Amino acid sequence: LNTMQPVTYETLHRAKRTPLSDEFCSVLRAYDAATAGLLRKSTTVQHTCSDLTDSEYKALQAEETRRGTDNLRVIAQHLLAQFVRNQRTIAHNLTGVRKVCDAVMANCRYLMQDPVRYRQGHWGKLHSAFFRALAETGCLQELFERLLAVAESDTEDEQDRSMASFWTVKIATGFQLLKEFKRYCRTLHTQRLVSFQELVNGKAKRKLVAERLAQEWYQQKLQKLAPQHLILGLTVDCPWHLRLDRRQLKTHLNAINPHTRKLLPILFTLVEPPLTAAHQQHLCTMIEIYADSWRQTGGGQQTAGSMPNYEQLLASKTYAVQDVIERLGRGRTTKNCGLWEAPDEGLDWDEYPLGITRRDGLCKA
Repeated sequence: LNTMQPVTYETLHRAKRTPLSDEFCSVLRAYDAATAGLLRKSTTVQHTCSDLTDSEYKALQAEETRRGTDNLRVIAQHLLAQFVRNQRTIAHNLTGVRKVCDAVMANCRYLMQDPVRYRQGHWGKLHSAFFRALAETGCLQELFERLLAVAESDTEDEQDRSMASFWTVKIATGFQLLKEFKRYCRTLHTQRLVSFQELVNGKAKRKLVAERLAQEWYQQKLQKLAPQHLILGLTVDCPWHLRLDRRQLKTHLNAINPHTRKLLPILFTLVEPPLTAAHQQHLCTMIEIYADSWRQTGGGQQTAGSMPNYEQLLASKTYAVQDVIERLGRGRTTKNCGLWEAPDEGLDWDEYPLGITRRDGLCKA
């Protein structure tokens, strides 16, 4: 036992893994550069010259020559298709999933940095298919957990935590909307629905039908915000969802900070087994009390909206149950013990021997 290496987060989750091939990573970098150009309203490869580095621009020029078109959106679609084909050649196990996530976080530079500048960009319109490809091989769950770990860590850079917060909210909201979309699909006639197996078999016409139905529902649901949200599934029997149990949720609640505060109410709707609506509302209220209490007692030392750790909060003010009751606007209701009624203080129990109910005693009287 003395010779064994201790198991830590570093040795367990970030062990040295053989990186993926240069071809896999180069396709990711080219896709990232192409979508970065589209986010900046570029339509052709030439228009991206001022926004990209020399190596990224040359990579897009090589794709332009290979595909025979300078249309940036078409090139991005071809690169995404190549990424999907490359991803299917990797072993579908935990090691393979972690390798793909390593490659995404290391090579998709603009995907990780642009949310700081382009928060209201059409992220869903650009990257929905990419995130669906990650979900198909089980990589999206791992990527979400990594980003959430970055958002919760006090040792990470603030910009990295802000980026991680942005993408965790986007991914969790995508799973939340997918859950509602599946519920809507169950109300439709079967002739309007497309099965997941039809998409796996590569039926192009059926995929167009599924995409049209999903875009129609998302547009009706979100209106102008639809292009900003990820469409993570197209079918009623889409097999993936966010795996989150109550033990994990409790861990994330204990690690709450300004970067995860917006995410937690979304996770309340996705946890398994599901929470009741009243329980969800109660937890959301507790989060608001925690945040508002700090804003009131911060004394201007912190920026608006920031939250302390528990030691700082307790040092500034001592909170009691009455604070929670006042915020909730209601006191605790009297609990009835079984079938018993509230006690009658004026009742003389000597007049009612054991085994005789109050009603029997009154009748005899």
